[in-house]
Amino acid sequence: LCKPLADQSRFVFSIACAFAGQLLELLDDDGGGFHLLGSSSMGKSLSLKTASSVWGKPDSYTKTWRSTDNALEGTASEHNDSFLPLDEISEGNPTILGNIIYMLGNGTGKGRSTTTGHNRIAKTWRIIFLSNGEKTVEQEMAQAGKKTNAGVEVRVAHIDADAGKGLKTFDSLILAKTSEAQADKIKELSHAYYGVAGIAWLEHITSDKAATTANAGQLVSSFMSQYSDLTAQAHRVAKRFAIVAAAGEMATGAGITGWQAGQATTAVMTCLDNWLDNYGRDGEHEQRQIIEHIKAFIELHGSSRFQPCHSIAYQDFETKITNRVGYHNYDTGEYYFTTSTFDEVCSPFNKSKVLQVLDEAGLLNITESDRKTCKVALPFKKNRTRV
Repeated sequence: LCKPLADQSRFVFSIACAFAGQLLELLDDDGGGFHLLGSSSMGKSLSLKTASSVWGKPDSYTKTWRSTDNALEGTASEHNDSFLPLDEISEGNPTILGNIIYMLGNGTGKGRSTTTGHNRIAKTWRIIFLSNGEKTVEQEMAQAGKKTNAGVEVRVAHIDADAGKGLKTFDSLILAKTSEAQADKIKELSHAYYGVAGIAWLEHITSDKAATTANAGQLVSSFMSQYSDLTAQAHRVAKRFAIVAAAGEMATGAGITGWQAGQATTAVMTCLDNWLDNYGRDGEHEQRQIIEHIKAFIELHGSSRFQPCHSIAYQDFETKITNRVGYHNYDTGEYYFTTSTFDEVCSPFNKSKVLQVLDEAGLLNITESDRKTCKVALPFKKNRTRV
C-alpha cells in the first residue's frame, strides 16, 4: 500500500503524521494538529484512513468530531504519544470547536473535583491529530457566531486537500487509470493490510532511544534551516511540519514505508508551502486578521453607517444614516470612526491592539499620537471632531 504512494504529497504527509506522535516527547514538543480542507469527494477521508492503517483497521482507528469535549478528552488521552485522526469536522459542535482545538493542542483536560472535594488529576497527552472537512475551523465556528483567534489557527494548520494537479488529492495516477479507480484501490489495500507498520515503528524507535532522539533532532534542525525567515507563530507551526517530516524519513530509514530517502520531506514541504501561501510568512496571523476585520467592516457598512462629508455639503441628496459609526471624507477617501463606537467595530479584538496594528501597518492618520486619534474638520460641525 505505502510504496506506490511515494509521490502523492497529501498521502505521504498523512502517513508521516501517523508516525510523528511518538517523537513529541523525545523532542519536547506539545504537538498539535493539521486540517485537510477541500470539497466533497476530494479524497480527504481516504488519506486520513490510509494514515490510520498504520495503527489498525482504518474505519475503527479513525475517530470522529461528533463528540463532546469531555469525550474527546478521553480519546486524546488514549492516543497519548501517538496519532489521532478525526474525520469530518462539520459533524462537531461549532460552539465548542475552538475550546476542543485548544485542549487537543495544549494536551491538558479540564481540572475536576472528586466527590470528596479534592482535585482530580487532569488527563494529559501529547498527540499529532489530523482532521478534515469542507470548511475551515474559522467557517465552522462562524456558523455558531464564534470568532477564531490566532491561537486556534496556530494549533491546527490548514492544508488544501487538492494537490492542484487536476486529480483531486492525487499528484499522479499510478495504481489506476482514473482518480476514482485509484481511490478505490487504495481503500481496498488499506482495508486488507493494516496495523503492521505501527508495531514495526515502535520496535524501531525503542531499540535505541538515545539514537532515535538524536536522529529526530538532527532531521528537524535540517528541515527548519530551510525556513529561517519565519515569524514566531509561523515558526511554531513549521516545526510541527518538521517533526512529521522527521518521522516520515525515520520510518523510511527503518524500511517501513518503502519510500526513497527525502520523499517524505519533499511531501511535507509541499504541504507546508501550501499552508504558508495561505497563512503568510510575513507577520503574525492575528495582525492580518485584524486588518481584514476592519477592511471587511468598511466594505460591509461603508455606504450605510458612515455619514458622507465633502468640502461642499450636498445635504439635499444625502441618504439618512442610521446607527452611524463615523464619517466618510469623499475628498481624501478617509474613513473616520467616532471614538465612542470604535469598541463595537473592533470586537472581538481588543481596541488598543487594533489601533496598534493599524498604526504599525501605516493605515492610521494620527495627530494625537498618545491617543492614536486625529482631530478633523467636518463641514457641518463648528469645532474639530476627535476620531
